[in-house]
Amino acid sequence: MQPNTAFRLTEKDTTEERASGNLQPRDAEVRVMVRGEFVVESNAIENLAVRIDGFPYQIPPDAFGSKPVLFQDAATVPPPPPAKPTTTKRGR
Repeated sequence: MQPNTAFRLTEKDTTEERASGNLQPRDAEVRVMVRGEFVVESNAIENLAVRIDGFPYQIPPDAFGSKPVLFQDAATVPPPPPAKPTTTKRGR
């Protein structure tokens, strides 16, 4: 993440701003409670990561710079499939 990455998270239905600020590379993750669809805006959207109920959601590959990204309601959209675990077989 680049220093001073600004972000703003807004609920789509109520237009209520739920979180905003500047992020630094060593900052703790920001946790926000939202209801329904929400929009994430940033001056460097490609540097952000979004997790909903513990599941990672991808920032679209065409999102770059200050393009706002809409995320659907997590209650109506199923989470992405979990990543396959990587296991290594040990020899005896």
